[in-house]
Amino acid sequence: MTEQPTWVDADDFDGDLDHDFDAAWAEHKPKHVRIRGKVYRLPPEVPATVLLLLARQKRAKNSDEGVAFFEKILEGLLTPAGYQQILADGIGLTSFKDVVDWCLKVYDLAKDDGEGEAQPPTTGATGPA
Repeated sequence: MTEQPTWVDADDFDGDLDHDFDAAWAEHKPKHVRIRGKVYRLPPEVPATVLLLLARQKRAKNSDEGVAFFEKILEGLLTPAGYQQILADGIGLTSFKDVVDWCLKVYDLAKDDGEGEAQPPTTGATGPA
């Protein structure tokens, strides 16, 4: 017995949709930030890889991997080339954390999932303008 696939190409579907994620996602706009004299375009929504990193970090609670964790978040949002560029432009440690904090806030990731209080940013980072 052959199992039927659970999906078809949108062009081949002739029924009514219950929800159109593609249309909803098309309304999301990229975010733009200026860092050390360059403007970077962040994706319209947080990449799933960043969400998975956050979930893994929360579960592991391993502070030894904190730097690598922040690096991966910024690589996921700015692209690896963008991340390398802010390093090459001489971003400082406090500024680095400001960028991470702002990105987490603008994507609404700074909130906790209900298991406790979210940690506020420890730098003077501001939210989206």
